[in-house]
Amino acid sequence: MKTKTFSRRKFFQKAAAGGMGLAMGTALSEQIVDLWVAKAEHGAAVLDLHQMLTLAAIAAQIIPTDEAPGAREAGVVDYINTKLKDTPSLRSLYQNGFQEVDNLSKSKFSGPFVSLDPRQQTEVLKSLESSQFFAQVWKDTVEGFVHSAVGKKVVGYPGGAQPHGYHDIASQPKNS
Repeated sequence: MKTKTFSRRKFFQKAAAGGMGLAMGTALSEQIVDLWVAKAEHGAAVLDLHQMLTLAAIAAQIIPTDEAPGAREAGVVDYINTKLKDTPSLRSLYQNGFQEVDNLSKSKFSGPFVSLDPRQQTEVLKSLESSQFFAQVWKDTVEGFVHSAVGKKVVGYPGGAQPHGYHDIASQPKNS
């Protein structure tokens, strides 16, 4: 009998696709799993897989995909993960917030946030609207979206107002 050897990437992909893939849907979970595994292999992951899936579901509630791309397509999870790596003071807010989201989800609907349907997710998030965690996630999601190439196309932002840089008029010689 021949045994197969799996790389760490394949192991995580299969494990995550088996557990969380059922709850979230294949397309989203594969994107998040690939992102998480790549970041874990390079030491750049701040969030674990469950937290990334939870964040992806929250961001998709804030900026959903409809006829235009939403937070998922804009890479908001990656943006926030990088922000958390660069801003350690936000990590505990996010860690505690994810736990609060799941605790509330389990008490209201007997399951983690990522396993809830969109209507249930909305109800959980409405319960948290006044929390500091939700305010921060909302801010970071919108910020990540509008800074992405996808977000700039969706909102119609063509780029900087000064494509050739800023010129200080006061330092320019005056024509008399």
